Amino acid sequence: MPMLHIVVSILLGAALGMVVVLPKLRLEMRWKQKQEAYDRVLDALHEMQEVLNHEVEIVVGERSEDDDERAQVNATAYRVAKKEVVRGRVLGGYLFNREAQRRLKEYLRDLDVARNTQWADEFVLARHNATHECVKDMIDIARRDLSILPRWWYWIARRLPKAFDKLRIFRQYDED
Repeated sequence: MPMLHIVVSILLGAALGMVVVLPKLRLEMRWKQKQEAYDRVLDALHEMQEVLNHEVEIVVGERSEDDDERAQVNATAYRVAKKEVVRGRVLGGYLFNREAQRRLKEYLRDLDVARNTQWADEFVLARHNATHECVKDMIDIARRDLSILPRWWYWIARRLPKAFDKLRIFRQYDED
């Protein structure tokens, strides 16, 4: 009979452990998937930005025109990176928050609008500006979405240095 109590208590302990550990493990796996999705999209956006930086340098005149082979490599890299961004927008729909989905949709719309410009210079600069803004926004969105601390913590952390600066100003007047 005592052996039965030991076996039952072991089974109940294992079941309780699984009930406690599995949800946390599931959350960690989802966080890891979300992080990988953001990494892929941000890497693709960065690759597009590098190609567009190169094109802007050519348009502005800081760099001479490349040979056909280099232009082909840049065009291929841009297309592959854009496909990854589109893929991230479609497949990341269940991982990304609404703000990230909205920003990627807006970015792809900005690229389509840039295609309708009349001059090649405007086309290159419009794509470059849209990509630069999207990278900046996606980094901020990913930082907020992947944060492990509660939002109120960041609110306090942003305002705390300002409060100390105000105290320093008052101390200056007291010393004078």
